[in-house]
Order: sequence, then structure tokens, then C-alpha cells
Amino acid sequence: MDENLNLEFLRSSSENYTYKITSRGPVCYSALYRDDKYVYRHIILSDNVRQYAESKVRKTNAFLTEHCIVNELQIDIGKGWKHFMIYDGKIRELILRKVLTAEDKLRMAVQAQKYN
Repeated sequence: MDENLNLEFLRSSSENYTYKITSRGPVCYSALYRDDKYVYRHIILSDNVRQYAESKVRKTNAFLTEHCIVNELQIDIGKGWKHFMIYDGKIRELILRKVLTAEDKLRMAVQAQKYN
């Protein structure tokens, strides 16, 4: 396993995930985790949100765009996040990543201190 991989999210309970109600239903934001190139997060989708996301993916045969995630699903994500993976052919959650910046490293170091 990559020694630069940050697995703090494995030690955090889903009870600590940020929860948001969208017009399509609730979603839960995971803690951030990283490797040496990217910062990752997954967003767990409720049934209505999941069904809409799956219909968009089927129509376009592509990952969801930032525009779709923010404007159609009404899920808040910062700039630079990309939908990059669909696990087992279904969208139970959005698996997102963005290029790791110095600001991300600092923020995640502060978060890690909370768990130590």
C-alpha cells in the first residue's frame, strides 16, 4: 500500500458524515482522504438522487459533469472535483477526486489531528 495514502476516513464513523437535504433527496458527504496525487471523497446518495444520477449516466454513457452534480442533483462540491469512478456498474455513491493542492494537505493535516 502506498505510504502516502491517507486512510483517516476508515477510522471515521458514517455518523460523522455531513448530511444535506437536496430537492431530490438526502445525501451524505464522506470525510476526505488522499494519496500522493489526489484528494478523494464519496457522497452517499438516497434512492431518488441515485435513480436520477443513474438515468443521467445511462443517457450520456459518461461520468457525471460538475454542472450536473451541482445544478441538477443540487449537491455542493467545490471547484475541481471530478466524478471518476462507478463501482460495480451502479451509482450508490458519487466517487469524486481532485488534484491535491497544498491547501488540501494543510486542511487534511488539521482534520487528522482531531482523530489522534
